[in-house]
Amino acid sequence: MNDRINQLQVLASQVSGCTRCALHEKRTQTVFARGTGSSGLFFVGEGPGAEEDAQGFPFVGAAGLLLDKMIAAMGLSRDEVYVCNIVKCRPPNNRKPEPEEMAACMPYLAEQIELIEPSVIVALGATAVQGLLGTSEGIMRLRGKWKLYKGRIAVMPTFHPAYVLKTPEAEQDFMGDLEAVLRQMGRPTPKGVVDVRSVTFTIDNKSAARADHWKDAHGPCKVESPEDRQFQWRISTSTSGLGRVVHIACLSCGCWVDVTSYDDW
Repeated sequence: MNDRINQLQVLASQVSGCTRCALHEKRTQTVFARGTGSSGLFFVGEGPGAEEDAQGFPFVGAAGLLLDKMIAAMGLSRDEVYVCNIVKCRPPNNRKPEPEEMAACMPYLAEQIELIEPSVIVALGATAVQGLLGTSEGIMRLRGKWKLYKGRIAVMPTFHPAYVLKTPEAEQDFMGDLEAVLRQMGRPTPKGVVDVRSVTFTIDNKSAARADHWKDAHGPCKVESPEDRQFQWRISTSTSGLGRVVHIACLSCGCWVDVTSYDDW
């Protein structure tokens, strides 16, 4: 175990100084991974966004919050799973990584997989699937169908959490894929892992004071007028201790906040 940790630390150090592709030129820092992978579950995303580039950890923004909720709903802790990306540096303007950028980073990911030795890999989104499996097929065709990494590790292609945030109707398939992952791992599947309903609405004048209260508590929103601010409103119910959570994401600037009950909002 200690030897594996040491090897991962050495690899992370190598990544931090990497100049194999042009992505290194504008990065704040590299984004290596988070978690131990002790559960045998390994998540792979596309690449760091602005928050990840600033903090140095993958999936720390709104998509990461959703992923963390899903992990908890699976009966796992945040630290028990391993989370990383195909590329370790943020692509400019969050664009999709170019093939040569992915190819430059793939040896790092391959070594991460070898050291963690997961029983299941969850590929989050088309870029992760393409990088892992070398396929050009789209995520809509591949989602929910088991594949193999190097002929030996089960891979579940599914939607990226950022896509799920923008496409509420994808949530049922997303959770269905994670339930299949639990079955593959021989873990119990909580009945009704997550029940999520979504609706988009605009804050009206009557609710402006509440919106301002949230803004003061959460931090400044880039949208000046509460009346023009749009939010994504989510209710997530879990059997794994998450309880009822309202996730409010500002569609205008991307900031978000969670409250645990209607009274809080």
